Amino acid sequence: MNLLIALTAFAAPGGAHSWVITPSGVVTHVDWTWYYKALRLKVGFSFPGYMIHESGQWSDVHEKWFFMPRMDNFTHMEPWVFLKDGPGNVTKGFKGEWMTVRENKLYVGGLGKEWTTPNGDLLNYNPMYVKVITPSGVVTHVDWTWYYKALRLKVGFSFPGYMIHESGQWSDVHEKWFFMPRSQTKN
Repeated sequence: MNLLIALTAFAAPGGAHSWVITPSGVVTHVDWTWYYKALRLKVGFSFPGYMIHESGQWSDVHEKWFFMPRMDNFTHMEPWVFLKDGPGNVTKGFKGEWMTVRENKLYVGGLGKEWTTPNGDLLNYNPMYVKVITPSGVVTHVDWTWYYKALRLKVGFSFPGYMIHESGQWSDVHEKWFFMPRSQTKN
C-alpha cells in the first residue's frame, strides 16, 4: 500500500496507532497518532509531500530538480537517485505520479500520457516511461508506451484522448497492475 503524507506529518510505523488490515483487504481499524518533525534537505527547496512505499522508505520525486530524496529512520532526508524524463537522456526532470514495489524494485511511473503542445500536437512519449530502481539506486528507464496505450484502449480511448494516472500499484496477491486515473478524456 502506498501512503501520501503531506509536509512533515508522519504516522507511527507499525505502532499501536496504525492501520490494521485483514487478509481480505478490509480495513478493520484506523487510528492515527501524528509525529511532527521538521526535516530539511540541504538543497534549498522543500517538497509538497512524501510517499511511503512497500519497502518502508519515505520518498518523493521532485521533477524540477530531477532527484528523488529518501528519508532514513525518520531523522533526515538525503538525495538518493536522479530521475530524468523519458529515456533518461534529456535535461527535463521526470514528473513521478505513482510508486510501487515489484520483485524488490521500486517502480516510479509518470503521467502515462503523451506530451503535447497546447494545440494537442504530439511532442514526445517521455511521460509514458517508468523508472525501475533497485535497492542500491540503479535506475533503468523503461518505455511503457505500449502498456499505457493498451490500458487507455481498454476503456475506449485513443490519441488524442488520454488518461492521466494518479496511482499505479502492483499486487503480489493478484499478480496484476492496478491503476487509478486522475483525469481522462476521449478527445
